[in-house]
Amino acid sequence: MALIYFIGIMPLIIAWVIFPEQSHQAAVRGLLIWRDILLPALFPFFILSELLLGLGVVRLLGALLEPVMRPLFRLPGSAGFVMVLGFLAGYPVAAKLTAQLYRSAELTRSEAERLVGTATTADPIFIIGAVAVGLFHNQEIAIILLIAHYGASIILAFLQARFINKNTRMAVTKKLYERLREAWRSHKIFEKRGIWQVLYEAFEQSLMLVFMIGGLVVFFCVYISLLTSVQIMNYFYSIVYLLLSVISNDSVSLALALTNGLFEVTLGIRTAAEAHGAPTALQVAATGFILSWAGLSVHAQIMSLLQDSAVRYLPFAVSRVFHGIIASLIALCLWPVFNPT
Repeated sequence: MALIYFIGIMPLIIAWVIFPEQSHQAAVRGLLIWRDILLPALFPFFILSELLLGLGVVRLLGALLEPVMRPLFRLPGSAGFVMVLGFLAGYPVAAKLTAQLYRSAELTRSEAERLVGTATTADPIFIIGAVAVGLFHNQEIAIILLIAHYGASIILAFLQARFINKNTRMAVTKKLYERLREAWRSHKIFEKRGIWQVLYEAFEQSLMLVFMIGGLVVFFCVYISLLTSVQIMNYFYSIVYLLLSVISNDSVSLALALTNGLFEVTLGIRTAAEAHGAPTALQVAATGFILSWAGLSVHAQIMSLLQDSAVRYLPFAVSRVFHGIIASLIALCLWPVFNPT
């Protein structure tokens, strides 16, 4: 295994030496993305989620959401908190919370895999501000992307509950006040640690996580830059181009966007917005797919968050593909309804 890693990494090291300027520029670009976008967006949510988990608030919310989450998605009520915060904060917050709930035995492995596969989404601020207004220069497109992106996540969660481990034992129905009483008892656990200890641990864990994400973003920016410099990206582009040419000639101009989006979300969406050879509806549909797939940079973040648990990566990757397909279809269906100009 070590030999395989060595063979895979050595060409990158050689390319780094041959193209030092491109590597440096890519690393700086990754640092700027982390500093200007990810750090201010994720760090507050990481602290908030750590505090809510440490103070036992998640159990209280889970008790209230149990009557909704079990029938619809066959997940415990605490999963509803993960879905809401995942939708609001964006990737990779849902993976972080899912891993913590799994370690505390509130989720089975199957439930955790379904949850992280559906609750990992882009945040609405990014979709509205960066994508619709910043790249497409059309705020009406935000409505289509929001409905398609989050609607696809809910549809996927509902379908997975019916077709994946559909024989999973449902929780025994209890009265609401009994669930709240149990949650309140667990809520008292934090008093043994103290509020300042919980706050300190929240800051410590959040800082470690946000710096880890920054390192992965820089690595993938350099990685993509090196693949482009040695022309390897052209092979990926050719494959995507052939697949799109089978589907529709109007969509072949989006091959570069989908190729870039395979690795990094922002780069892929920017390329899709600039693909003027394709109809705008297809540009938006491609953007919906890229947002849902999330790019290998985000996938690496998810893998790092799940590595200390038994939650597998492959079901997450498969969910991302289906999420992207559903989101693209919804976007195409909504386009004639909203007809943004």
